[in-house]
Amino acid sequence: MTAVPIRLLLLEDNAGDARLVQEALADGAPGEFVITWVERLADALARIRTEGFDAVLSDLGLPDSTGLATAQAIAVGAPALALVVLTGSHDQDLGREAIQHGAQDYLVKGEASGPVIARTLRYAIERKRLEIGLRTANEVLKAQERFDAEAVSLLAERASKAPAKKPKAVRVKKATPVPANDAGETLAIKKLFGERAYSVPISSTKSMIGHPMGAAGALETIACALTIQHGIIHPTINYDNPDPDCDLDYVPNQARRAEVRVILKNSFGFGGQNASLVFRRFED
Repeated sequence: MTAVPIRLLLLEDNAGDARLVQEALADGAPGEFVITWVERLADALARIRTEGFDAVLSDLGLPDSTGLATAQAIAVGAPALALVVLTGSHDQDLGREAIQHGAQDYLVKGEASGPVIARTLRYAIERKRLEIGLRTANEVLKAQERFDAEAVSLLAERASKAPAKKPKAVRVKKATPVPANDAGETLAIKKLFGERAYSVPISSTKSMIGHPMGAAGALETIACALTIQHGIIHPTINYDNPDPDCDLDYVPNQARRAEVRVILKNSFGFGGQNASLVFRRFED
């Protein structure tokens, strides 16, 4: 028995079936569920808005809703609640579609005992909890990936004030290949260099070596030093489908010989962990 009873909303228009479900849960999982029974979808949605439930156990055929529309309405009206369908239909396609429309599971009346219904509800609640957790984590990750062109441009500008000359090449390292970030980096470079941005070669070291995580900054620094030493700008490889928002010179797919005296290295990571360094050829 769980320490805190599960608050279950039972949506069933047949009084006999509703009584059987309540008795089955009382026998199969004594004291585990506090059940509220309603007969109409509209009443269920109203109760959900004003009361706290952990799960919904619902038939699909109701006086005011039938079939998949019932599951869909509950999933939309109560996206945080676990929904288990308990209906008289043996239609496997209907069951699959109900799950696609938001249900966590699909049970057939007369084939599920009290312990089976109880276990199904427990698992559905846990799956819903994990689903919400994953969705939240994904939203946080996306927020961390959002690129602030103004901030990055300012960072690069401050780094560029150190040497006597503006960088002649830009080497970009990113944490993840996010299209919005590519466009953001391009905008930041344009803000920094103005019209000169179109003549400054830009290359992505990550395209060549993959994601070295914490070692990325050190490897980028080595690449910058070698570029200045040997006069070879490495390419951005696998550059096959240009983004219209990214219209600068990314040294696509082929290395390029050039005398490079100054390099701006941008390293942008999750959560605003950004750094810009400027390297200049040593001259006596």
